Amino acid sequence: MFYLNCHACLEQLRMKAENESDVKRGPITMIVGPSDVGKSTVCRILLNYAVRMGRTPVFVDLDVGQGAISIPGAI
Repeated sequence: MFYLNCHACLEQLRMKAENESDVKRGPITMIVGPSDVGKSTVCRILLNYAVRMGRTPVFVDLDVGQGAISIPGAI
């Protein structure tokens, strides 16, 4: 349920940005934590939820050793 709650909060911020701002830019989110706690999994889940809602999220993977979602070091 944690993932769904995070997604719901992010989606509310996206809708608020669409309605109230001239610059249609949604929230910026940074996922940080120690190694092997599931940061990449959380990112992948939140990205999938956003895409299912018709959004086009931008994912920047700064962990050059991971490469779980994209090619390491790629934007």
